Amino acid sequence: MIYYIIFAVLFFIALIFDIIPFRLSKTAGFYFYWPLAIFLLLFAGLRTTGLEDDFTVYRGLFETIASTESLNNLQGLRYEYGYVLLNRLCRDIGFNKFLFVLALVSVIPKVLYIYTRFNKKFIALFYYYCLVFLQSDMGLLRHSAAAGICFYALDYLSRGHKKKFIITILIASMFHATSLSMLIMLIPGNKRKILIDCVGRAGEPGALLTRAQVGGQDVHAAVGHVQIPG
Repeated sequence: MIYYIIFAVLFFIALIFDIIPFRLSKTAGFYFYWPLAIFLLLFAGLRTTGLEDDFTVYRGLFETIASTESLNNLQGLRYEYGYVLLNRLCRDIGFNKFLFVLALVSVIPKVLYIYTRFNKKFIALFYYYCLVFLQSDMGLLRHSAAAGICFYALDYLSRGHKKKFIITILIASMFHATSLSMLIMLIPGNKRKILIDCVGRAGEPGALLTRAQVGGQDVHAAVGHVQIPG
């Protein structure tokens, strides 16, 4: 029930401020946007259940890592080293607090990116909640953390810092290997769009792409992964 209530609230606010259009000062937008964004952060970080079956798997993985004496004993695990190491570092705080740490990594970069990059922020936030937050941030923990890191990479790329972009993507790949698909962003525009469409049609994990018009901007949105500006 709570998911439908959040859906209705975000839709109503997007309707009032971005669709009707109701004139909204930057100050007023700040005081409406960030309470909603912080609520999503707390909702993801303080939950005790998830929407995906993977959530149960990740809980068991955390308990396995926490109870193992040495990382050397975990070499057989088929998970990226960065995610395993983060589990290890957080073993003393328990799984529920670990979820909050992951929420900080995954949710904050996304809502900050929306706030700084979109004119119609509330439509973009509503879009994020429906297509990314519920699927990724509420269950696909490795995937979500990697996506959050990728948003920092996008910021570097938008400012022309290609080396920092590549380094950040490599860090993200230590949480989920599909982050490496973001290196497609280094390819010039038209060729990049063709490659993205081909990869999406091929069903490559982490790169199933859809197009959407958000705030008057042509956006490539990687469903459950990251949003890629065209």
